[in-house]
Amino acid sequence: MAAQLGDERLPYFRDLIGRLDDTQRDILTSLRDRGPGLAMDIAVRVLLFPDEISRPLRDLQELNLVRARPFTGAQMGAELFSLTVDGEQVVRLLREPEFMKSVAGRAAEAPAAYSVAPAFDPRQEQIELLKRRADLAIKRGDEIAADKFLSEAQDIAQQLSAAS
Repeated sequence: MAAQLGDERLPYFRDLIGRLDDTQRDILTSLRDRGPGLAMDIAVRVLLFPDEISRPLRDLQELNLVRARPFTGAQMGAELFSLTVDGEQVVRLLREPEFMKSVAGRAAEAPAAYSVAPAFDPRQEQIELLKRRADLAIKRGDEIAADKFLSEAQDIAQQLSAAS
């Protein structure tokens, strides 16, 4: 199957897959096997909490393996995650034993990359939520509520800055 991909893209995918950790691989496989899903759905599929998959999901988006689209049938800010064409190809290659043998040496390096990065702080998500609530309050014409939400977001941001 890897031979069908074209030799010029194989090194790219080999390097990319070598940098993925187990959580990211599980997310990609879940999206391939069970289809698009909200973050909560994906978290349940991979047996993790939603805050534990938010960073891996963001990283997969930055790698252009996953795309997020607004989902209008759910709570504010909900996004429906699905695989991109490259994401589909990565899952195909993950399931190809011969290709994975060539990646095996690099796969052990991926978890170390996450241990160096700062841990996800749920307060960052809280800041984004407060900003969204402020935007909605402004749209409703409630400037007092918007000011309150923005003040709370600023206080949390200052706490984060002081902690780092």
